[in-house]
Amino acid sequence: MEYKEFFYVRRLILLFFVLLIISPIGISASESSQEKNKQVLSKFDPTGFTRIFDGKTLSDWDGDPTYWKVKNGTLVGTVTPKTLLKKNSWIVWRGGLVEDFELVLDYRVSAHGNSGVGYRLSVLANDPFSVRGPQADIHGEQMFTGICYEENGRRLLAARGQSTWIDDLGGQPRLIAQIADPEELQGVVRSEDWNRYRLVVKGNDAKHFINGALMSEVHDHDETNRMHRGLIGVQVHVGPPMKIEFRDIYLKRFGEQPKGKAGRGRVVYQPSSLLEREHPQSLANLVKQTARLTAPTSDRPLNNQQEMTMVTRDLGIVRHDLNNTLLYGQSKPTLSDEKQYDLVIMSGEQTVRVPGAGHLLIGKPLDREYLVRMKWNQAKKQYEVSELKAENRRDSNQKP
Repeated sequence: MEYKEFFYVRRLILLFFVLLIISPIGISASESSQEKNKQVLSKFDPTGFTRIFDGKTLSDWDGDPTYWKVKNGTLVGTVTPKTLLKKNSWIVWRGGLVEDFELVLDYRVSAHGNSGVGYRLSVLANDPFSVRGPQADIHGEQMFTGICYEENGRRLLAARGQSTWIDDLGGQPRLIAQIADPEELQGVVRSEDWNRYRLVVKGNDAKHFINGALMSEVHDHDETNRMHRGLIGVQVHVGPPMKIEFRDIYLKRFGEQPKGKAGRGRVVYQPSSLLEREHPQSLANLVKQTARLTAPTSDRPLNNQQEMTMVTRDLGIVRHDLNNTLLYGQSKPTLSDEKQYDLVIMSGEQTVRVPGAGHLLIGKPLDREYLVRMKWNQAKKQYEVSELKAENRRDSNQKP
């Protein structure tokens, strides 16, 4: 990766996955990473899916033959010391366009490899092996696997373990949930072994799963700048020599199929015609928000206020046991079985984290402000929410 319809924001049951994604990961909390690496991937049922890579040829696939070939039933991307890249090189599937879909594939990446699975892509004008569009990242060095990153666009949209919301009119991603520990999720990934990516993309929402674990999700309501439809592709990345392998690539489309041709010269993006950011800017945005959302609960009332009222749209949840979470890390051998979430209310420079109140936000629309009333409980040394009420819907023409 390069550092990756609904016009009006609908009422979205935003966080109902929160209580579901902790236990169904498919790996017990006591299972170690070494034990997982000894397992084989579960058998995939392709019913309802179309296989878009035949394992024998590059039929319908369009990439630079210097880097891409078929070997032993796999799609292989290789960068050697003699073929080092100056920019990322993509191979795209030109068998059709995708809009709403589910994609399942297996991948294996070398220790220093860097790759990704892109979707709703457009190919850059006059550059057939470069693209713009979101991708589910793959990183042999463990830092970035599972994130959502928009190549040649708005850059980092969600880090591992995060759920973000993007408003219309060019808003930065807003962190609305730290749903898991990124280091625990990295422990789900098998180093230099086969892993299974599953992408579920519908309308404004995209979810990335690896080996059954939800890695990241984005709710993208920037109708002007988001990618609505396009191609599927995979990449080799600028950097040291590397190898990436893909096999068993299956696609299932939802709803009406997008119209248009997908052949070479079609589905083209003119650089700078949509919002483009620099990677450091997008990274700094989520680093700052992560630090704020996961700051520990204070055992003292904010500014000695026994009762507080905030009117804000900046609400989020964080898993109860997560404090001072880093955007990226290494790998932890076990998964937490924590199922409680805290509510975080932010307004201006004020931040209040209310233990165990995350459920109050489940099912609430995030396109409006909320009036939040809290009282200090001295015995528990924490605030408690006495009222959470939605205010009027925010003006869709108002910049966030």
